[in-house]
Amino acid sequence: MLIKTIASGLTVTGLSLCAGEVFNAKDFGAKGDGVTDDRPAMTRLFDAAAAAGPGAKVIIPKGVYRMKTLQETRKRYETHIVAKGLNNVVIEAEPGTIFLMNQRANGFSISNCDNSVFKNIAVDFDPLPFTQGKVLAFDREKNTIDVVIDNGYPSPLVKGFIGKPARNRINFYYPDAKRRIRSIPINWVDKAFDLGNGKIRLP
Repeated sequence: MLIKTIASGLTVTGLSLCAGEVFNAKDFGAKGDGVTDDRPAMTRLFDAAAAAGPGAKVIIPKGVYRMKTLQETRKRYETHIVAKGLNNVVIEAEPGTIFLMNQRANGFSISNCDNSVFKNIAVDFDPLPFTQGKVLAFDREKNTIDVVIDNGYPSPLVKGFIGKPARNRINFYYPDAKRRIRSIPINWVDKAFDLGNGKIRLP
């Protein structure tokens, strides 16, 4: 499972947060039940905190807040949820809170925020927006790569995962270290072919 936790972001040394209006995600209709699309409620929550001005505080009770729809739909900038225009604001979730994204798009965007702190927010995707596997063979003449997808990761053959308008980047890593092989240039693909037995060919 891929989880990236925003433990404390956008902090400034010597930051002094003023007491101001308090907003609770539940008051904006957020359920946190892992089923409901909480994206519209979260958008209203962050917009209200931004409009309240400096010193506001946002409270997010523990839960799994599924984001099924996108707030920003511009090409290349598609994003599930956007927090923007927050000034001197504390956004504090209870430990164990997860923002669960549903689409292959950007997860959580923080834009034009000043002196603000985000606490205890974990960001995850279901399904995963990426896959990984092991390289089996390179064919330099045909310019193809054969890979086998690791267990637990989605197949690039899944509808919407690859193919137009999707365009996917391939990075290569050393098998015994989590470092990208920089001598191999980044490759972009929009096709994949099934070779059977979990093997995939990428042109």
